[in-house]
Amino acid sequence: MDPIAAAELPKYLAAHEAWPEGWAYGRVPAAVAEQIRAVHQRGGDELVGTFHRTTILTGLVATRERLVVHDRWAHALPCFDDAAARIVDALPATPDEVLTYPHDAFSKNVALATGRLWHAKAQLVEPRLGVARGRLLRSGAGTIARAAAVLARIGGHAPLYEIHTYEHLLHWFTEDGWSECYRMIALALSRDPAARGVFGTAWFFDPALAEVSPRIAYLYRFPADRGAVFLRVRNGHGVEAALSKSETRRQLFAEGKYAPQEYLMIWPRAAMVDWLRSGAA
Repeated sequence: MDPIAAAELPKYLAAHEAWPEGWAYGRVPAAVAEQIRAVHQRGGDELVGTFHRTTILTGLVATRERLVVHDRWAHALPCFDDAAARIVDALPATPDEVLTYPHDAFSKNVALATGRLWHAKAQLVEPRLGVARGRLLRSGAGTIARAAAVLARIGGHAPLYEIHTYEHLLHWFTEDGWSECYRMIALALSRDPAARGVFGTAWFFDPALAEVSPRIAYLYRFPADRGAVFLRVRNGHGVEAALSKSETRRQLFAEGKYAPQEYLMIWPRAAMVDWLRSGAA
């Protein structure tokens, strides 16, 4: 790395440490985007890749030190170590051109490394976000009315934790993996009275899966039986995701017997903490 680029690296690392609170993991501050453009002009994909490998490796060390004494998430240290090992092992072979924003895998890895995402077995957890009201407003009168009631009951649309699926965590995509994921989130929420709960949006929260794909019906049933609320929302990327890994769903879709539908799941903090204190069964 040339001396000028090396001199800029500490500023870039500092920018990732000062990410605006409440910003989604893939939303890049203007100052960071400008730094990336400047680095790319100086050294192309190779230099950007070098910057981002350094950002990830430096972040992993600093985040682990903070996680050990974290007031809400110290119990997730083994999950963090698993994620860190995977990320470090994959970095040398990862092409420079995908080691940047907006590539989703990179965005998630750098957010994990810098402590903006937490690892909870089956899901990644993004703290201190809010339910996107714009999407609710586009989802019809019934959804709007139910959402308004739910959000009023829990005290507002923010702050909540948001969960994200990640391809590298699919080995945890089991009933036990999800149960442990929710237990870890509930433990964090029990230490975070300002948070309203946890939410996520996915095709696999669709109650129709009890008939279509009963093997994964627990993805809806488990939180629903423990106090979570589900709201039908307009489809985003749910159709492709729902059909990608199941010949049965593809066949039923082709026959007009199944239409993938996304649902917003909101599990209020009170219900989740009650479940935890009752034994998390």
